[in-house]
Amino acid sequence: MESLWREGLHLVNEGVATAAEVDQAICYGPGLRWAFMGSFLTYRIAGGAGGFRHFMEQFAPSLKWPWARFAGPDMDAALLDKLAAQSDAQAGDMDLAQLEQQRDDCLVAVLQGLRANQTAAGETLAAYEKKLRAMAAAK
Repeated sequence: MESLWREGLHLVNEGVATAAEVDQAICYGPGLRWAFMGSFLTYRIAGGAGGFRHFMEQFAPSLKWPWARFAGPDMDAALLDKLAAQSDAQAGDMDLAQLEQQRDDCLVAVLQGLRANQTAAGETLAAYEKKLRAMAAAK
């Protein structure tokens, strides 16, 4: 998360994107895949028949520039003001309790979807529910 945060700070600081646009890019991009498959397996698939090694041979040279930018921008008053205002706008009329409820509802929905496919955290959820049902039946 720290790496995504740093890159998001760069994008907002440099005027490339707003905080909401960065969040949307994560939600609709890697966020969807990361619920069931991590970066390494994703990149293995991206490498095609040659797998992860082919992916790295093809893309590692172009990654040198972004990797050189790992230090975050200075968190000065102007950037803090920009981020705070964009965060307030992104939340809209939702208060903290509503934001937490939306987050929790979405996490449960993702877990239920993963459970239906017996993958990642959904597999853990299915095993836990099975254990609960067995405990309830034993009573």
